[in-house]
Amino acid sequence: MKSNNIICSTESLIRQEPTEGTLGEYDGAWFIEGHKPFPRLALASVAPALARTNLGWWDEYQRTGRGPHPRILPIRQSTKSARTGHQNLLLVPVPDQNTCRQFEFSSSSIEELEPEFLLELTAKPASFAHLETETVRAIVCTHGKVDPCCAKSGNALYRTLLKQQAIEVWQGAHFGGCRFAGNIWFLPSGNCYGHVAPENVHELVKAEQQQQVFHTGFRGRLGQSTIGSVAEYRARQHYDLWEFEALHVQLDRIERNLWLVKVSLGDQQYNHHLSRSFSLETHYLTCESEEPSNTSTYEFQ
Repeated sequence: MKSNNIICSTESLIRQEPTEGTLGEYDGAWFIEGHKPFPRLALASVAPALARTNLGWWDEYQRTGRGPHPRILPIRQSTKSARTGHQNLLLVPVPDQNTCRQFEFSSSSIEELEPEFLLELTAKPASFAHLETETVRAIVCTHGKVDPCCAKSGNALYRTLLKQQAIEVWQGAHFGGCRFAGNIWFLPSGNCYGHVAPENVHELVKAEQQQQVFHTGFRGRLGQSTIGSVAEYRARQHYDLWEFEALHVQLDRIERNLWLVKVSLGDQQYNHHLSRSFSLETHYLTCESEEPSNTSTYEFQ
């Protein structure tokens, strides 16, 4: 265990650890409303049958690289929703575009959720256009049962976001990446940000409303690869372009830890190289880590 009392998110900030490339790789995201505080295994508590199905999907994906691999996340508000039934939100990445499509539907019982319906909606979003919504939503990780950093930072962010009148705000269960708390996931962009402080909230919400990537804390976007999110963020920094559609990147792998990054700016294309290495210094990556680990570092040229 850690030998000092500094929490993992504070250590990450002290080290100025980059956030890009830390979201994880998912082919869709399903947000399922619940009303009770999250236990440690939140999905298993909110939707046991769906949790078992999801474990099977992930086992297949890890073994074969095939099959669905969504991020399924319970969400809640501080008071019980006035909506009829349970609200369900689904994010589907739009290939080659810097955004996602967001669908909203309800079920009278969470246990009645059919994985086949959700997979069909993910595979054929055009068939469910009547469910599509552009409502801007912020989902804040407040799941202290997994890591205290998320509760400490997340609840402060949640209270601050509730003052932003133009967006809908939710608490979310474990995102992954506790050391980047506070963590916020935005819909419908699919952008996830870490190391967010209450004083950054107004600017961050404004950027999302204006269809821009915020200039700090970007962890990645739903549907992106780890390397893809690093390449996009480093390119945006290099060219100082933050609008969703201002640039697009394409990756060609040269060797194991080296990629050619093709950056398209309108009709112009520029080539860069992105290399990855691993730090020799190790760190405890969460407050509950038993063993230290090293982290990836990247160079964009």
